[in-house]
Amino acid sequence: MIVTTRLLWLSHCSRVLGATRKSAQGPAFSVIRARLLTTDSSNFESLGLSKATAQRLTTAFNISEPTAMQRQLIPAIVSGKDVLLKDITGTGKSFAIATALVDIREPALYVVPNRELALQISGWVEKLTPDSPAQLVIAGEEHHTDHSNSPLTIGTASTMWSLVQNGQWENKRWKAVVVDEADQAFRLPGRYAHWKKRWNRKAHPKPAELVLETIMTAQASKPQVIMSSATMNRPLRHWLMEKQWIKDAVYINGLSPASAGVQHHCLIVSSDQVRNIQTQIDDEVVVGDVATDQDIDESMMECLETLCSIEPVKQGIIFVPNDGSFSQVMSKLHECDIDAIPLYESIAHGTQAQFYVATAMTGRGIDLPNISHVFIVGLSKTIDDYMHMAGRLGRLGQATDTAKVITIARDSKYVEAKVNSMFKLMNTSISMYAHVQ
Repeated sequence: MIVTTRLLWLSHCSRVLGATRKSAQGPAFSVIRARLLTTDSSNFESLGLSKATAQRLTTAFNISEPTAMQRQLIPAIVSGKDVLLKDITGTGKSFAIATALVDIREPALYVVPNRELALQISGWVEKLTPDSPAQLVIAGEEHHTDHSNSPLTIGTASTMWSLVQNGQWENKRWKAVVVDEADQAFRLPGRYAHWKKRWNRKAHPKPAELVLETIMTAQASKPQVIMSSATMNRPLRHWLMEKQWIKDAVYINGLSPASAGVQHHCLIVSSDQVRNIQTQIDDEVVVGDVATDQDIDESMMECLETLCSIEPVKQGIIFVPNDGSFSQVMSKLHECDIDAIPLYESIAHGTQAQFYVATAMTGRGIDLPNISHVFIVGLSKTIDDYMHMAGRLGRLGQATDTAKVITIARDSKYVEAKVNSMFKLMNTSISMYAHVQ
């Protein structure tokens, strides 16, 4: 493969800038697939929502027709049955859940992975029911507005568990409990994980697990439980049944098609080179133990800065590792006069910019309407992380004809084997980046 030096590539970029599974089925599940649609579910009232809620969806959000997934999810929630939901990112799962809970007007707890998503959902709720905003349970004193009389409570599991430990948790005899991004919330060890990792996970349960144990122990009757994730897998579903949190559940496997037209690129960066990843690799290379931790160095930052300049970005998200490099990236972007802000500022304060900077955790589940590019600095730790980061594109049917996901990876041993293995498992093609030979 022909390799270009970093200096030649940057020179070329300057000229460019100048020129312009199969799903588990069993007796514990009632399986619904979103492709099996009825003809009488073309509006929200027909799904079981009140006329008032349907009207608010139209006036506040200009939404009158549900997505294919929402046509299955909303009736399942309204029925009161437990729900297990799996669908690709960007199909309106979180919005549909919030809408159904608002309409039911019973005490409901909505557990989300980050405060950014909690703020976004609470914003939706406030538009749907201005007289009854949700109670927020997230970090930050500025968000501790007292809406304790609201039927809907939204927050992160870590903050909720802190309240439980401090004796400040109020159990409202919840009628429904939702865990969004459930795979991330419980973070179960992999199927073939080492016994030490399994033991450690059992000895140190995650906050979401502890919160649900507290609720299930305190209540005489089990609440409706709704678990949602784009990457919910079979081990998680069976673990939930073993915990007896899920009974006679409706399992919705959306089967929505992935966003067409998105181009996936991976650039390999070293001190003197920027090149496309090699897609022809030694099949005998073992990639399971390849390190994914990649400190962001000057070469990677220079590559990112150039991409931000030459790409026709409407709005973009830059994902950085959760290793303390966030401030470093923000400083470098500002030094280069790139219009970038933390994603949290946009969600919390409505601040707009061309680029939003986030980690895989803080960007999970977030809906932004005009994202055309996703930049991932460093290797994704897991396939699920990559899918969720790339899933910020094509939200709710947005056009993806020119959308790109560009990974910037530091050259290291087996890095190409690792990336190629991930893309093969995702059944996703890697495109060669045009500005690199």
